[in-house]
Amino acid sequence: MRHEGRSWRWLLAGAALTATLAGCAGGETAPERTPSPTESASVEAAPSDAVPQREPYVWQRMAPSTACLGAMETAADEPDSAAANPLIVETLSACASAAEWLSALEREPGALGMTERAEIGRLDLEVSCWKNESTPVCADAVAVGAIEPVD
Repeated sequence: MRHEGRSWRWLLAGAALTATLAGCAGGETAPERTPSPTESASVEAAPSDAVPQREPYVWQRMAPSTACLGAMETAADEPDSAAANPLIVETLSACASAAEWLSALEREPGALGMTERAEIGRLDLEVSCWKNESTPVCADAVAVGAIEPVD
């Protein structure tokens, strides 16, 4: 008897689910309602609250200095990511500008664990400059508007 009660519950639950899905799949729908003036105002105000989109940072590709490229190669040659972190920070001081650093990273993407197919850009600067704002590369990146200054 107990088993029969369960099967009826499952049958009723299945019937309710089927009826609900039938209503969603093109059965009877609720009439469309007109938003109130306050709802309309809040919907219209939403775009002004949106985060402004930044233009992509385009840097002038250049031939990196020997010191900059050497530091990037050293970081790229380190297989242990924990040991590579301080080497990546060193690249931010070995290179003189954000454009030079990105140009060196483009030649040695393995420094950040990337492949030759990686798209190098602003995000790489932002991640590398986090907590390293005083380095020449990061100070230049802020100055040229490639990254936002840290508050």
